[in-house]
Amino acid sequence: MIRGTSLTFRRMSAIQLRALRAGKPSLILGPILLIVLGVAACGNSQPSDATRDVRDVRSKPALPSLDPNRPAASQLSRGQVEGLKRQALSGDPESAILLRRYFAELSPMNRAEVERWTQVAAENGSSVGASILAASLGDLGGEENCLRKKFWLERAIQLNPNDAALVATATINLSVLAENWDGCVARGKSAAEH
Repeated sequence: MIRGTSLTFRRMSAIQLRALRAGKPSLILGPILLIVLGVAACGNSQPSDATRDVRDVRSKPALPSLDPNRPAASQLSRGQVEGLKRQALSGDPESAILLRRYFAELSPMNRAEVERWTQVAAENGSSVGASILAASLGDLGGEENCLRKKFWLERAIQLNPNDAALVATATINLSVLAENWDGCVARGKSAAEH
């Protein structure tokens, strides 16, 4: 913040110097007043709890270390789950994938939560989340979902082009989708009819 303010001040100083030479003092006082008010506002304010929370989340989060052979639901505390939610909503894809796993293992009735965290993971840049989301959209069928499936498969490849297995799987799924486009669209229509 100070660096940005000082750069702004230097820019304003050059403008002010030109204004002073041109004999236009009103151009000098306006920017100075804005800088003084801006610095005063930044210097006198105490960060709120919400601001502190956002700053804490911006750093690379430390994920809880879990035993992959045991359900995540039995290893995460309520506080850890809440922390993972904040991290995922702040853009961390690994936290979103871990939440997806947690809710999937917690109960089959948590389908909405599983889908929510899969979507967040994909949006946050997880190639795994993008692949899972593509598969679930294809299962739903309908033109919109089939188009989104295509998007997320292509996005998974873009997110992790060096993962040969992911690229091969996504490429095969794109080919199958292209060959069976009408079937994918029809799945959505038949589901809507029931």
